[in-house]
Amino acid sequence: MVAPYHGVGIAQGECFEDDGESEAWRSGEYSCWKVSVESDAATPTITVNWTGQ
Repeated sequence: MVAPYHGVGIAQGECFEDDGESEAWRSGEYSCWKVSVESDAATPTITVNWTGQ
């Protein structure tokens, strides 16, 4: 779900993912989604970046 900023602004969020069972994330075994919604009076611009394994 994306909830853009009302009017002009930026809404941002992250989702961190790992296996949920081990501490493998300590050695880099994880991924992260970063979502940004920048909006003006008429148009939202959605950017999604993913890093990790």
